Amino acid sequence: MEHKSLPPNWDKLLSRFLKSPDATLKIQPKERTQPFYQTVKEVVERMDHLTTLGRSAFDRHDFWYAVSYFTMALQCYDQHMNSSTLHNVSKVDLEQMSIRVAITSALISLTLTEVKCIPESITTANMTIEHDLNSILVYIQIANSLNSLGKNEQAIEQLKRGIDIAVTEDNKQMYDTAKTLLEANEKAMKLEDENKEYIQAKIAKDRTFTEFPIKMVWTGVGRHGGRKMVASKDIPKGTVILRVAPFASSLYDTMADSYCSACFQNITAARKTHVCTKCKNKICEMCQNDSITMEEHEVACKLLSVFPAREGDDILNSHVRITFLSVLRAVQNLEGKAHKQNTPAAWRKDGKPFIYDTLDDMQKISFREPVRMSKKESINYEKMATSIADFTKYLKGPKFMERLDINEFVKSVLRRIPPNVKELVDLYHQTPIGAGIYPSSALINHSCLSNTNSYMDNYGMLVYRSHQAIKVGEEITNSFIDPLFPMSYRRDKLLKDYNIYCECSRCVEIENTEHQCPKCCQALTKSHLQTWEPQPSIDFDGQVYVCSKGHATMAAIYLILEHFCEIELDLVLEPRYKVIIRKYFQPLGCVWLKYQREYTFMHMGKNSKNATELLKQLRQSYDTVFGDNGRLIIPTLYAEIYVAMLRLCLVNGNQREKVIIKKQFGQHLEETIQLSTHFAKGTFERFMP
Repeated sequence: MEHKSLPPNWDKLLSRFLKSPDATLKIQPKERTQPFYQTVKEVVERMDHLTTLGRSAFDRHDFWYAVSYFTMALQCYDQHMNSSTLHNVSKVDLEQMSIRVAITSALISLTLTEVKCIPESITTANMTIEHDLNSILVYIQIANSLNSLGKNEQAIEQLKRGIDIAVTEDNKQMYDTAKTLLEANEKAMKLEDENKEYIQAKIAKDRTFTEFPIKMVWTGVGRHGGRKMVASKDIPKGTVILRVAPFASSLYDTMADSYCSACFQNITAARKTHVCTKCKNKICEMCQNDSITMEEHEVACKLLSVFPAREGDDILNSHVRITFLSVLRAVQNLEGKAHKQNTPAAWRKDGKPFIYDTLDDMQKISFREPVRMSKKESINYEKMATSIADFTKYLKGPKFMERLDINEFVKSVLRRIPPNVKELVDLYHQTPIGAGIYPSSALINHSCLSNTNSYMDNYGMLVYRSHQAIKVGEEITNSFIDPLFPMSYRRDKLLKDYNIYCECSRCVEIENTEHQCPKCCQALTKSHLQTWEPQPSIDFDGQVYVCSKGHATMAAIYLILEHFCEIELDLVLEPRYKVIIRKYFQPLGCVWLKYQREYTFMHMGKNSKNATELLKQLRQSYDTVFGDNGRLIIPTLYAEIYVAMLRLCLVNGNQREKVIIKKQFGQHLEETIQLSTHFAKGTFERFMP
């Protein structure tokens, strides 16, 4: 994933940094004192010079350089307005400087948006309005930032103000831009109202919702009209909150030999399986004896067996298959054949309630397509959509599609896949095996520290279970992203896929629990971050952490190391880099915790005694960071530790230890997924009996 907050020359700075023997830069930045001037002309020239440097940096995509230069320009203004060095300042002089403050504030706001600092972008944009009420561009900028925070109502207010200004200024281009955005926001608000009515009607009609301890509320403020799923009563820990059947789902290619392509259960130890002669996928005996499952497979197989897959690209191929299957499901809906009784018997045999979503649910409830899709991504989706649509029409004929605008539908499904696809994981082996779309799961909002976990159950169902007690009226949340990712990555990803700027408690608190001073190990918070004048000769962009002891560290180093840990994982796991990570990141922060996890599992095939100790240390770190409830908050991460320990027991031949760990693992799975009633119980019992 592209990190726009990284400087373009990040690799150059990283190289210079890593070559230093003590993991520090030999040449450190120095704070340059802002000069004091005697005349307004000198102040204006200084501000203009800094703003010009900032514009140039912005054009080069050196966004943090730009932020620093623009900030220095404002500091120059503040320093002289709050001092007595300027003499004989006229009203015209004040207006001249005020105009420059407005322009520079607007530029900072725009630049902060590029580096995903959304609240700060709004703050600086409001500074512009304080100095220049007639800047329509700033109202547009504020509206865009408010949209990212889910505050559409406030965005509409800002756009209306901007349009009023544009009319008085007769600024047609800006007027048209603001008008287009206003219409889009009003359309989105109307759509939210319609979706609210639709969801309320769906819940009223489908009595299955009453079998779950939930209800939907709309506060009228925030994303989706303030839509929230809340507890309808006090919910004990370990309660199933929601169970949703897939609208469409698919195995990954690399898992086709080990799992049933219909129900996703592990078939490596199955006595009897069926191999489709067309698509070569395997089907378990249970699914082979189910007429509905086999009928659906036969229809899908005609498409999927002849469409060319891209070798080695599991995720792309699964997304293409999910799109094909969504088309078939849509046609099934339009023909009136999509209902609970016409679903695989495996879904219904235990009598547990589940939500069965329709084509309308897919279109009205699931997350809309990302708004921050790049031009290249849009072109790729267009090409892929055309290819899938043409291929389907060629094989199935025009009559098959006469009730569905397949080109638009395929395009919509493909573009909605990033925010809507849920990865399915083998709960025992902790291996991703496939993916699916579950429209009603979008009713649950995101939090990086949620109160539920989701997992695959009942042969492809997606289940949400509470991992803590939830009081009546309390919002039910689920994490859309790995909680071990650094906050900067999580916010980038959530903005890109969901247009969400996350302000959950974990994101707010973790801003102060990640970085530390490499010299004295003092925790660095936002209060330690300062802006100095950039020094390009040493690749210093002007952003610097200064601890209470006066030690200065380039802020870019932390961003670069976070990124380096993602793209050069094998290299970073070398002992030397472990020292570097420990030096710059707090021991209980996301970066170190994720690094510790990767480092631990890299050593599984080496010294087994050392590996066992590393696994115990990792579990202790999880306990420390996430508390006594950690095994329920991040159950899959604890599960992979148990799996690794069991494998070590096999290597060491330690039967006694294996029995103890397997019992603990079984208790963990019972507590997190209710193993005793889960279809994975058989796999668990067979593995190392």
